[in-house]
Amino acid sequence: MATRRAGGRRPRCPGWPIVAAFAVTQTVGYGTLYYSFAVLLPPMTADLHASATRVTGAFTAAILAIGGTCGIAAVGILAKAASASPMTGG
Repeated sequence: MATRRAGGRRPRCPGWPIVAAFAVTQTVGYGTLYYSFAVLLPPMTADLHASATRVTGAFTAAILAIGGTCGIAAVGILAKAASASPMTGG
């Protein structure tokens, strides 16, 4: 159990600013990815001569496929190494 200060509060963890920065960058990154897809959807459907449903479905399938393959690889890497190194490297 963590030791408490005189006021009954736990000491501040020095890693929280890093966690907060990571949360902000992840949120901005995902927001940029999905917003840009919505902005580029009309030109893509026109260039590909496909419906918005098909292009959106292909995008979803690609995200799931990449997430599935990268997720499986990440689990293998994390199981073999200390978890801080792969997480820091991206």
